[in-house]
Amino acid sequence: MPSNNAQQSVTPPADIMHGAALVDAKGKETPITEDMVQQALNNIIKSCQK
Repeated sequence: MPSNNAQQSVTPPADIMHGAALVDAKGKETPITEDMVQQALNNIIKSCQK
């Protein structure tokens, strides 16, 4: 039998993540927006500068 040692490259789809949300105890979803992420990162940067 012929040996197949060639590695196959699998490219994941570019749009794996369509979005993210926070889910509370009651199951209510709050979409995470770009503004929320930027605000959180800015808060982290500010807290590191103190």
